[in-house]
Amino acid sequence: MDVILGRENIAKTKIIKQPDVVMLVYLLWDRLPAEVRKANFEYYEPRCGHGSSLSPAIHAVVAARLGNMALAEHYFRQTAEIDLANNMGNSAAGVHMAALGGLWQSAVFGFAGLHLGESEPRFQPNLPESWRRLSMRFQWRNNWFDVALP
Repeated sequence: MDVILGRENIAKTKIIKQPDVVMLVYLLWDRLPAEVRKANFEYYEPRCGHGSSLSPAIHAVVAARLGNMALAEHYFRQTAEIDLANNMGNSAAGVHMAALGGLWQSAVFGFAGLHLGESEPRFQPNLPESWRRLSMRFQWRNNWFDVALP
């Protein structure tokens, strides 16, 4: 957006470069009431220009947690295409590590719905319709977990 409209013009709009508030919703999920999470996502999602390679992945996580699977899958694919399709125009300079980490987070914390609580991990899966299965292995508090979600 900065390149197309210029910084001065962007400053006069409600367009944002990256998902600062949506990121806070993601990080503080359990501390925010459901209506606050939903309202903030719905307000900021259409205003985000996704100028950061981490932006679409964070939108994918929050959209999946809110149950908006079409939007979650859209942002998941957009994240994957940052390097695979060079959709930011700079993949020749190397991979976007934030996007790769965000892609993993959107699969694990978004679609699989992993929540790390006090006693044990719990899952609230929201898999896209096009996915048949999601499996993972992870270590948490010195214990290994093998998970397969239908």
